Amino acid sequence: MNARAASSFVSMVTIALTLLAGVVAMTTDNRRTASMAFAAGFLLIALSLAASITLIISGAWP
Repeated sequence: MNARAASSFVSMVTIALTLLAGVVAMTTDNRRTASMAFAAGFLLIALSLAASITLIISGAWP
């Protein structure tokens, strides 16, 4: 698997997990669970951004 395919796969998984965290945050009645899911979504977005920046710096980004 090359860098582009790995990046695409990681992006798709990150987007799916972020959407799942958003759905949990919107549908739960527990305030603590909602805030943890919201924080997890932001953490996943930051992780995806860090991975993209790493690929850009390393020259593997198209």
